[in-house]
Amino acid sequence: MKTLRIFIALLLAALVFLPLTAAATSGDSAITMDVFAALARELEAAGVRHEMVTYSGAPHAFTVFDSDRYREDADRKSWARFTAFLEEKLR
Repeated sequence: MKTLRIFIALLLAALVFLPLTAAATSGDSAITMDVFAALARELEAAGVRHEMVTYSGAPHAFTVFDSDRYREDADRKSWARFTAFLEEKLR
């Protein structure tokens, strides 16, 4: 939990005035749903504007082409959401 708190503190320090989008997968063993939920609670508590999206069943690193972890559906959805987020926020 100490590592998580340090990560969150650094993230908040860097992004407190910027909107944030975060993505995770329900099949990720590196960043569990509990960690993702803790990040959501910390962002809310700090008043950081954010959105959080989960992609069902995909493993960690699901966007790495030519990997056994690659999941095309989740990859396409995540890139579509990320580019839409940038378009919305950088207008």
